[in-house]
Amino acid sequence: MKHLVISILLVLISTNVLAQLLVQDQLLLETQHYGEQLLNVKEIQGDNYLLDEKGGRNISTKWWNGELVQAINQSTYALDAHWCVGKTYDYFCDKFGLTGWDNEDYEVEVIVNIFNSDITSPGYSPYDRNIINGSFVEYGYTYVLDAYGHEFTHGVLHFMDILQGNSTNTQGLNEGICDIFGSAVEHEHINPFTPFSWDFLGDRDLSNPNLSGNADTFEGNNWTTRYNRATIVGYMFYLLVEGGSDTNDNGYDYNVSPIGMDKAVQMIYRSLSSDHLDNDSGFEDFYLACMEVAFED
Repeated sequence: MKHLVISILLVLISTNVLAQLLVQDQLLLETQHYGEQLLNVKEIQGDNYLLDEKGGRNISTKWWNGELVQAINQSTYALDAHWCVGKTYDYFCDKFGLTGWDNEDYEVEVIVNIFNSDITSPGYSPYDRNIINGSFVEYGYTYVLDAYGHEFTHGVLHFMDILQGNSTNTQGLNEGICDIFGSAVEHEHINPFTPFSWDFLGDRDLSNPNLSGNADTFEGNNWTTRYNRATIVGYMFYLLVEGGSDTNDNGYDYNVSPIGMDKAVQMIYRSLSSDHLDNDSGFEDFYLACMEVAFED
C-alpha cells in the first residue's frame, strides 16, 4: 500500500540494522562509517526498496553485476557509498548550482563490491562514466566521504572537458583539484563518527604533504608521480583555508592569511571555468586561473 507524504512507517527488522524510518522516499539506515543516515530510495514492491533515485537526484547504486542494491537487510558499505555520493551531489548543487556531473542530471552510477585485485579504492571510469569500488571485506575502509567526493569531482572535470590530458602535470592537477573538493565535502558534513581530517586515506596529508612523501612545492621535493605532485594544489588550498607560513623547497618564504573554507572553495571552483584551463593545462595555467579569479574580487 502506497504511503502518504505525511505518513511515517517504522519498519522493524531482525538484522544488525536497528530500525528503518520511512518518510516519503527516505529510509533511516545504519551505515558502516556514519551511523544512522537518511538515504533516498525507490519503492518497488511492499517493503522492498532500491538504492535508486530519480527526480531531484539521479543516483543509482549497483552491485558489480549491474543489479540495483536493495536498501533493507543490506547493512553493507553499499549504504555508505550511496550516502557519500548523495551528499557530494548535494554539495555541488548547493554551493555551485551544478546538477549532477554535467548540470543536466546525467545519471551518477555507483558500482560497489567489485572483486578485482586492481580496484582497491573508489575510482571514476571516464569510459563507463561511473564510480567503482572494490571488495567490502578488503577495502571497506575506503567507502568514505572524502574518497567519493574526490571521484565525483573527476566526473565533473570530465564533463567540463578540462584536464583530461596525459601529461604527469595535467593528471597531477586533476588529482589535486579532486582532493580539494573531496576535503571540502567532508568538511561540510563533519559528524561524530568521522571527524574532519586533511589526510586523504592515509596517502596524502594536504596540511603537510611531505609527511606522506608528497610534494608541497612546484618542482620541489617528492616531485615524482601525478599523485605526489597533486598535493601542491591541495597544500595551497589548505593554506587558503587555515593560513600558515614557512619556507618552501625553492627557498621562498611565504606567509598566508586564511580566508576560510567557503571563500577558498568558491575561488577554486570559479577557476575551473577560466580560459586558462583546457584538457592539457598544467600547474602554471591553474596559477593564472586562480590569480584571475582572485583579482576579480
